[in-house]
Amino acid sequence: MLIVASACAVGEFVIGLMLMSVRAQMAGRPIDELAIDDPLRVQFNTLHEYSVWVLLAGIAAALIVFFIIASRNFVPSKDSASSDPYNFEKEFKI
Repeated sequence: MLIVASACAVGEFVIGLMLMSVRAQMAGRPIDELAIDDPLRVQFNTLHEYSVWVLLAGIAAALIVFFIIASRNFVPSKDSASSDPYNFEKEFKI
């Protein structure tokens, strides 16, 4: 889960802020109005690609964690009074 959180943080606070800086240098013009070889557009495209890869890594990590958690087998303890795996009385006693 640390990978998911760090990927989201890097995407939002590092790459996102850099993208905002590049957008501010464009003086409000849409990205499509810039020439393909314009340095600002090249920098924007590169940062956008980094953002996509970082967030893709976060999604992949989240899926891996999900499948690990989903594939766990529930083994009731031997000292439990019943064999019902959904009896949570013992765990949530106040």
